[in-house]
Parts: sequence; structure tokens; C-alpha cells
Amino acid sequence: MKHPSVRFYVLHRGVGLHGCDAVHTDDAVIGEPPRCEACGKFIGMRAWLPPLKVNFWVCRQGYRDLIYPPGDDILVSLRFREIFADKGLRGLSSFDPVELAKVRPRSRAKEPPPAYFRALVCRSQAVVDEAASGYEAREPGPTCPVCLVGPPVSRWKGIVIKEETWPGEDIFIRAVAAARSLFLRDSSRYANGTR
Repeated sequence: MKHPSVRFYVLHRGVGLHGCDAVHTDDAVIGEPPRCEACGKFIGMRAWLPPLKVNFWVCRQGYRDLIYPPGDDILVSLRFREIFADKGLRGLSSFDPVELAKVRPRSRAKEPPPAYFRALVCRSQAVVDEAASGYEAREPGPTCPVCLVGPPVSRWKGIVIKEETWPGEDIFIRAVAAARSLFLRDSSRYANGTR
């Protein structure tokens, strides 16, 4: 089997997955989720609208450069934003400032927090090679040609992107196995990058 020349990491999301966490404050403004214009399926989580405020939990190692709040957005530190811009990377837009309403636990917050920004992650048109990924569908069904969402998958061996369909984003969201996955391109351009 030929190995792809471009490799990606799938960034696993989850509350407190890496010890740090950010959740919307009780007064968060939440909009409607995006839908595919062709098939009508939901293609993302409900939109987080300004003002952007979070309650922030610091992990044991201190502040991180990449945090996963609820939804499809990510929080990035000022350091991450600067590295992303300096390296000419693609796939994130709209770096909107986020207010940290509360920082917990105080014992781990040994220094003032860095500035954080909500980054919008692009929704890629990269196509998953279902055969190379070892997909086994729960039931047969069509895949929408616009949003690329297909039938639910019961299992897969990996996720292989068809290189000829990848537009070149360094970070992107792609519907995979009836769920959204966040991808980061493997590249030596990230040397001495984020933590």
C-alpha cells in the first residue's frame, strides 16, 4: 500500500481532555447550527456569538496554546496566533478576542493568563478515501456531494484523505464517520511550535 506524502494528525476534542478547559459563561449567546444547502443536514455545532466570554480551568502544566471550548471553534493563545501567521499557515480565520471571566483553580494560575482568541476553523472539501480508511458503514446510503456527509460508519481503521481533493489547509474540520474531526497537517514547519 502506498503511503500518502501528506500526513495529518486528528486532534481529539473533549472537555478537559488535556487538563485545561474553557466553557462558555452562563450568559453566552448561541446561534443556529450551519446546515448543508444541498441535503439539509447539520454540518457543524451551534455558533458561539459575541460577546465571547469563558470560564477557564488551568491545567497542571499551566496555560496551553490550544484549548477546545464547546462547539467547532478553538481557543488559541497570542503566541499560537503569532506562530500561525509567521509560518504562513492556512485554515484559521477571525481571531476574535475572548474574555476569561473566571480562571480556576487559582493555585495553578501562577502568572497572568495570556491573551486568548476564538479562531474559526475552515470546513474543508477534502474527501476521505473510504476504502483506504477501512470504513464499514452501518447501513448503505448516499454521500452528499456538497457537504460530503455520508451514512453513519460503525468502524474504521484510520482516516486517509484523498490528496488530490485536499485544498492545502494546515488545519481544518472535515466530516468523518458521521462526526466532525479537527485535522492538523504534519509538517516540519511547526518545529519549536506550540505546547
